[in-house]
Amino acid sequence: MLGRVTTAIAFILASCFAPSEVKASNSYVLGEYDFQVSLSELVGEKTDFRFSEYFEQEETLNWHIYVPADYDPTDPSGLMVFINPLKSDYMPPKWKRVFDDHNMIYISATGAGNFVPVGRRMANSIFAVTIIQKLYVIDPNVKIISGFSGGARTSCIILENLPGVFNGALVMGGGLPWSESTETLKKTLGAGAYVFLTGTKDSAEQETRQTYWQYRNAGVDNIKLISVKNLGHDFAGEKELSEALEFLTGSLRPAD
Repeated sequence: MLGRVTTAIAFILASCFAPSEVKASNSYVLGEYDFQVSLSELVGEKTDFRFSEYFEQEETLNWHIYVPADYDPTDPSGLMVFINPLKSDYMPPKWKRVFDDHNMIYISATGAGNFVPVGRRMANSIFAVTIIQKLYVIDPNVKIISGFSGGARTSCIILENLPGVFNGALVMGGGLPWSESTETLKKTLGAGAYVFLTGTKDSAEQETRQTYWQYRNAGVDNIKLISVKNLGHDFAGEKELSEALEFLTGSLRPAD
């Protein structure tokens, strides 16, 4: 497993490939690493793209990525885009083993915590999918948006306002009710899978449960609430994350 490194945008350009062009595993960066990409490499010469008001034209964007050590392009990984409430790119160390076990890739924007405008965080979620699709072969059925606290609320906003980008969500320690009709909620999200995770000592337990019940009462079938005894307002533990990913991947990946 590689250590934490910084990878230049040249790696993206060298790694652009169609899903049919499967490469040997040793041509991919595995493990945990930091990644940089210029805005222009993501959007080209466009200056009026959606959410452009939240970015500087010559800006460099930073990301934190984790790829399972046994990543195999012939067995495409699922993807989780995580919205961190913190300024740092902190990923709980015990999460890595869970991502290995469930064949999942993790990506999170660096320096994109709760102090960052929601519009920028929404754009970052789209950019994250684009980056990983250029770097790796992923399972199109398993594209999960996730976040903790303020990141959880932003995840709910993304589900409502960017339909089709993600087909599942893991919402931790927070939530935000759907703003339109329940009929629209069911029509937009009914085919996906969603986990809401909170704790009995979580200050955001009520809003997490409220959002879960709104989705469930709207008729969303593939939905699960995980309540962790004595968990406060904190990241999910290894056991709970594994339970969540087991449900999401099992619901989203086609049966053999």
